[in-house]
Amino acid sequence: MELKDRKEYQKMIEDQVREWEATIHALEAKAGTAATEAKNEYARQIASLNRKKDEVSGKLKELKGSSDEAWSALKGGITRAVGELKASIEEARTKFK
Repeated sequence: MELKDRKEYQKMIEDQVREWEATIHALEAKAGTAATEAKNEYARQIASLNRKKDEVSGKLKELKGSSDEAWSALKGGITRAVGELKASIEEARTKFK
């Protein structure tokens, strides 16, 4: 993969992570106004989302420092982690409308 494509991919992931951070913050704000039982569920979901977001961020950091040879292998891992985070965010958005 060309360096340009690699940098574009990294920027795309960085932009997605920032968007998801905003979504998580919005869910945290919504949790603050929820009933006690709902707050507990929000807290569990938000903790899970933050763990997954941290995993994506860690993989992105690893990806940035990788050699060209390692980059292809790492890209698969970050793509999987991004997919899991995206699905979890959508699930949380749906659950806590």
